Amino acid sequence: MTKPITISKKQLVSDLKKLRAMLIIQTIITFGYFLTVMIDFSFITNLKSHDNIALAHFILSTIVKVIFIWYIWKTYPVNRKSKIDNTWMIAILGVIGMWIWMPNRKKIEKITNGNVN
Repeated sequence: MTKPITISKKQLVSDLKKLRAMLIIQTIITFGYFLTVMIDFSFITNLKSHDNIALAHFILSTIVKVIFIWYIWKTYPVNRKSKIDNTWMIAILGVIGMWIWMPNRKKIEKITNGNVN
């Protein structure tokens, strides 16, 4: 059995601020991409540029998901079942799952006080 992860509240808050900034950027890019696809019909007809942009969006989204999942498994101080649940949520729901996972102040207090469920 592995030893529990301990992290200071200051470090946890700092890490979550960085992840939140990355998530905001990812959300803006995703929203912009979907808005462009839905509104600009000439963009859809030019399949070559659409495929390149879709590929870039997919790669960026995958990188952000991997960073979030890595953080959950290596640094985030919760039990194994919560880590598995959070991983599935982020992997399946993407940006929405990352926003659902992002802890609020009450959850941060609970985690740093030793209640890691």
